[in-house]
Amino acid sequence: MILISHRGNIRGSNPKLENKPSYIDEAINNEFEVEIDIWYENGLWSGHDKPQYKISNKWFSNNIEYLWVHCKNIEALYHFSFNYVNYGSSVVNYFWHQNDNFTLTSCGYIWTYPRQPLTKASICVMPEIGAYTKKELEQCFGICSDKIEEYK
Repeated sequence: MILISHRGNIRGSNPKLENKPSYIDEAINNEFEVEIDIWYENGLWSGHDKPQYKISNKWFSNNIEYLWVHCKNIEALYHFSFNYVNYGSSVVNYFWHQNDNFTLTSCGYIWTYPRQPLTKASICVMPEIGAYTKKELEQCFGICSDKIEEYK
């Protein structure tokens, strides 16, 4: 099962550090993949509600195999859809969603909103608020959580 840190969080939400590249690096160094919020405005930026941290192409390319890219504006979605699908030999796994029950990522996974049914292709987002059973969680492809360390 894939374990995905939500915005770099491992042991709980930390809004002051979320999406910061060094914080993402810590989660990756702890052997987690990471959901990161990405904006495109004359380059890549991370940040939840607005572009906050400039992302270098080198940093992005070096970490792409660990990232689940949540496109936060139409420019980011366009960027990954038509301009830079491939970074080196890796494919960018990106998606767009608001409060949709399900969203398909560019690599074919089902990004699943809390309290929705799970499949073998599902990424269960925030299972701690979804009240899933252990058996339900075992059937999905991965989990994304602010408290991802609890699922190790």
